[in-house]
Amino acid sequence: MYSASAESVLGIANFTSSYIEPGFLKLKDKLFKPSQQTLDKRVASYTNSYLFGFKGSLKVIKDALKKGASPNVQRDRLDSEWRKIGTEPVLITAARFNAQELVEVLLIAGADINAKDSDGKNAADATQRGGLRGMNALLTEKGAQATTTPEAPSRFPTLAQAANDFKESAELRDAVPKAPAPAPKPGPAQRFC
Repeated sequence: MYSASAESVLGIANFTSSYIEPGFLKLKDKLFKPSQQTLDKRVASYTNSYLFGFKGSLKVIKDALKKGASPNVQRDRLDSEWRKIGTEPVLITAARFNAQELVEVLLIAGADINAKDSDGKNAADATQRGGLRGMNALLTEKGAQATTTPEAPSRFPTLAQAANDFKESAELRDAVPKAPAPAPKPGPAQRFC
């Protein structure tokens, strides 16, 4: 019996999302003209696919934007238990996940760089809270203006904070004095020598 590994399953899924799906959608669009709502849904749903590593999704997003999808489309924001906790523009989602290529595509398509989510925060705020300095520099260079201060508390620790916490715990673990190892007990052959 053949058992597929996780790598082969992901490889097949990436191949499917990179080649088959975009081609299928182009063929479907030739037969039926997609509505504005359909195009907007594609941008929102394929943003998630792109962020999870399926690079063919960027082709679908670019194609939908060329056909008239809104680059400012809102997507649902979910908590860890898959409950809806608000909405946010796809630009904020891409910025929070540090997807520079997708952010540039959305900005070229005319995304509002200061668009706000349901909490009133924009993409620059999200990158400040997440500690993404490179993405924050890109957004501010393009004209984004943060609405909060950089010291605003984050819901999630940044990678730098997590690394510092790990380093501190390792230092504490190493700082605890260790008791000397007990002397080995003589084995049966050593007693009679």
